[in-house]
Amino acid sequence: MSAHTTVRDVLRWAAAPKGSPPSGDLNGIESLSKPDGELRNALGDLCVLTASRLRLGNPPLNDPVPPGCVSLLLAALVGAAGNASLPSGMIDVLMKIIENEPVATHPSEWIARHGVVVFAVASLPSEASRTCGIVSPLTGLLRVPVQGKEAQARRLADDLRKHQLGNKALVQLFAEPSDEPAIRNWRADLLDAWRVGSPQEVDFVLSVYEMMMLHHPTRALAQVAAASRTLSDPLAAKDEAGLLDAISVARWWKALADIDRTMPDRLREHHLLGYSYREGVRLHNLSHRLQISVS
Repeated sequence: MSAHTTVRDVLRWAAAPKGSPPSGDLNGIESLSKPDGELRNALGDLCVLTASRLRLGNPPLNDPVPPGCVSLLLAALVGAAGNASLPSGMIDVLMKIIENEPVATHPSEWIARHGVVVFAVASLPSEASRTCGIVSPLTGLLRVPVQGKEAQARRLADDLRKHQLGNKALVQLFAEPSDEPAIRNWRADLLDAWRVGSPQEVDFVLSVYEMMMLHHPTRALAQVAAASRTLSDPLAAKDEAGLLDAISVARWWKALADIDRTMPDRLREHHLLGYSYREGVRLHNLSHRLQISVS
């Protein structure tokens, strides 16, 4: 097997992920600096597919520039990280090479990088996963950024929100409730920062909650109900994992609760929010009171 085969197999897996990513070796990895048509086409197809999954159009955000070789190196890393027979030093060198590559500056590049790693990072060793997060800002934005890369993820979010299609896609992506507390907390922090920003940022925050209540009300309110039960039950609250999960759900609603309190007229402009959102506001207020009483 060669690095070419490893990359090809990983790109195919990323297009239709099932189970763990395929493993491979790094023989002839230097060939990835000048990839052949097979790899260029496979990467281009994955970029288009990823953009479609994220509702970012084709070409992705109207970007005609094809993705570069960093995405291929990431695919090589994904495959090599699962090969226990490879010397760890070889993988370490590859990670350093990837981390020293230029920051992704155009949509096709950061979309392609995200497409390669998004379904793989959870199964990778921590160091390889961290490398993927360092050079894939879109993965950090949509999941949780690597420590120290939060500002990079925020800049990407700002860039996306300036693009009509990107803004709409980000609203839809953030509106889908997450089951992972870390993702909820990261997105809650972003929404809370934008809540006190420009009128456009406030509108974005309200649009996220409005989209959630329009398309995901059952799931969102089920999370609220479960979190309310946990916070209201001293016995249930003794389970640390369950308590942290409940607090993260309450934290997710903070930005809307604050807008409801300080800018009710702006909130009423988003009439598709309905009235059930108040359950989330009540949850946040309950969590806030409990945390004050504990402190």
